[in-house]
Amino acid sequence: DSGTFAFKLAENASELTLGGVNEALYTGEFAWSNVTEEGYWQVAVEGMTINNKTMFHGHAAIIDSGTTLLVADSTTVAQFYATIPGSRPAPEVAGPGYYTFPCNAVPSVSMTFGGRAFEIPQKTFNLGPAFKGSQECVGSLVGSDDMSFWIVGDIFLRGVYTAFDIENKRVGFADLA
Repeated sequence: DSGTFAFKLAENASELTLGGVNEALYTGEFAWSNVTEEGYWQVAVEGMTINNKTMFHGHAAIIDSGTTLLVADSTTVAQFYATIPGSRPAPEVAGPGYYTFPCNAVPSVSMTFGGRAFEIPQKTFNLGPAFKGSQECVGSLVGSDDMSFWIVGDIFLRGVYTAFDIENKRVGFADLA
């Protein structure tokens, strides 16, 4: 009926709706962000909050259900993990750009789009122990120097209902029902 498609990502019962949204899958109103550059679903991240401290205003980001992680430039990622006591780079454990943090200190992280902050579920931000029996866990925000924008992947998208409005060139997020 419209030039909109929307989805709910979940471990079970994920759903894609073409031609509109499924009102049974979300509550409240959408927080809409206008596409800032065509070619990708690129919008502005209005802010990112780590343990109640807001940082990183106005970064360009693409909303990408084909990417699992959150990916940002290495400088931003280093600043992010510097706010978490005990975190450290972990290229030898998880790969280039990855960090670990104490498993008993999973950060509270949210991202703001369309004037609303959306919490990233801690169980998805924490990728799990660095190795069996480790007290260090791997974070899902990863650094890369090969990009001019952030990538907001499934780690964030699993916590929201997402709509892509082709006609109005915008992306919206709403709380899951």
